[in-house]
Amino acid sequence: MHLPKFVLATALFPAFRIRCLVLVVQSALIALLVAGCSNDSAPAPSSPTAAGPTAAPAAPAGVNVQNVSYRDRRMVIDWPASSGATSYKVLVGNAPGDSRFGAFTTDTTTYELRDLPISNRTSPDTQLVGVDLSSYVCIQAVNAVGTSSCASRPLVMPDARDVIDALFFSRGQYRDRSDRVPERSSWWGFREGSAVTIRMSSSVSADQRSAIRRLIDHTNQVLPGLYQVAIEEPEISLDNAVLSRQFVAGQIVVASFATDVVLSSCGGTTTQACAPLSSAGLYAGSQMVLGHTNSSRTVQHELGHALLGLGHVFMSPPPVDSFPWWEHLVMGMLPISTLGRFADAYSSFEAELLKAVYESGLRPGDSRDAFLSRGLVR
Repeated sequence: MHLPKFVLATALFPAFRIRCLVLVVQSALIALLVAGCSNDSAPAPSSPTAAGPTAAPAAPAGVNVQNVSYRDRRMVIDWPASSGATSYKVLVGNAPGDSRFGAFTTDTTTYELRDLPISNRTSPDTQLVGVDLSSYVCIQAVNAVGTSSCASRPLVMPDARDVIDALFFSRGQYRDRSDRVPERSSWWGFREGSAVTIRMSSSVSADQRSAIRRLIDHTNQVLPGLYQVAIEEPEISLDNAVLSRQFVAGQIVVASFATDVVLSSCGGTTTQACAPLSSAGLYAGSQMVLGHTNSSRTVQHELGHALLGLGHVFMSPPPVDSFPWWEHLVMGMLPISTLGRFADAYSSFEAELLKAVYESGLRPGDSRDAFLSRGLVR
């Protein structure tokens, strides 16, 4: 008799079904035990939640001015980060915290201020040098709890057109109001492309010579190609040539004297130095009468007259702040020495304005009307 194969397998191997059943039951029990352990286990610990700020941040520790463009009325400022701050408010107004001229928000610690209001002279009809405070900038640190008090700094932004008018034409609100420097209708100086030799008498000190070289180097950077300037130091006395006003075409002759000789040669009772000119308008030659004790700044000031025909600028910040970013002008008068700082040559303000004039195509001999047509004066 032939049995079916599956019956034969069952008959021959009766324990097979039992073993399979046992394995199935064991697997089920293990699964239940695992599931039960999982359900009875404690939940995994959650990550601790970070605590938020409990107080508003402190005000930044001061405001620094890093870069200024007077002609474009722009100023880049920065400040130290304030602990806990998530952003900063930048307010510009007539007083610390006022936002009349603008309110801005930034998450960085630097900001560029634009279209700053113009400063004017505090006393427009006198020879005083004060410039008014056109605005204050205030920085406030902010977080979820609140806003800090102000870190503020006063700002001054003279009208670049008025400074150019004083520099080139002795006009405008920053001009020299004495009768020492007459108003002019054109840019004085040597003709463009002139070969100009600066001859220094043996009486000129080493420091004074160094100051002259620095200003010449800066002039060549700011006004490239305007003149071909050479310096001669013959180590002979040229003092008599200067005192007798012996002008030499294409030369600036420099000599240094005792104070009484300077006063006699230049006139006045307080004059420290002067720059006699061969003529108004385009120069043939010029001279520099220096005092033995003249500072580098005074030497460069007289070279500004003798080489580029620049006039005086009566302007300085008011004494309400240290103004560490302010650079005194080479052609400035009566600087308040406790404010700002002195550059090695032209101030950044003067360099910016000289470059703007030169890049507009203007040259010595050009009229004030030509400056006016380019928006450089008003």
